[in-house]
Amino acid sequence: RQTRNKATPTSTTLKFVSSIQRRLFDYEFLGLKNLDKDKPSILVGNHSIYAWDVAIMLVQLKMQKDIELRALGDRMHANIPLWRDLLENYGVVPGTPQNCSQLMQSKQHILVFPGGAREAFKRSGEEHRLFWKKRTGFARMAVANKYPITPFFVYGADLGYDILWDYSRMKKSRILSPLFKKKSKLNQLLRDGELFPPIAVGRYNTLMPKKTPIIFNFGKPISTKKYKGATDEDTLWEVRERVEDAVTELMQE
Repeated sequence: RQTRNKATPTSTTLKFVSSIQRRLFDYEFLGLKNLDKDKPSILVGNHSIYAWDVAIMLVQLKMQKDIELRALGDRMHANIPLWRDLLENYGVVPGTPQNCSQLMQSKQHILVFPGGAREAFKRSGEEHRLFWKKRTGFARMAVANKYPITPFFVYGADLGYDILWDYSRMKKSRILSPLFKKKSKLNQLLRDGELFPPIAVGRYNTLMPKKTPIIFNFGKPISTKKYKGATDEDTLWEVRERVEDAVTELMQE
């Protein structure tokens, strides 16, 4: 049920949404030649603050390449009524191995952010940083299913907001810090701040992102066939490092 086909917006709806995005934001897509509708891959890249740029990516890849991305989302989304339904309607599914495997078996283009919520809920001074920790789940799924990995990097979306208050500052507050002690229930619920969204403002001191130049840069697909389905830790770490290096190179471009 989790991986059922999403409701595809009509061409008219896509054109309307695209025209609105063009008016509100300044963005450019590079490396689209590396994406092929008939050669599905797992797209792996960076999360921008609040992940607001994902909507642009979903619309434009459908408009320009006729690619419908299926995003793997953090499990926290499933706990938010209405919001989870909205995401599900647009093809977002919980990021479980079972869901990912089903999507690969049906030859879907998959979108993954190894940094997860921690990367989407950045703190002051963390613009364009990756927080992948020791995660190798996407590498395990790609190698096991011999699925290519397309690295990408989004530059500029993190500059759409000015962060006023974040988890690091909260923990330094003499009044509030006791609530966020390492073993407190609240801190455990927030995964040690990973699920704590920063308080930030964008255009005209509202929640609308500022109109900063954004570049979506897609790299060449990385084949996983040579690993022959091996899922030992050394292999997975090698794949993970190759992808992270490729994403970093795209950022440096």
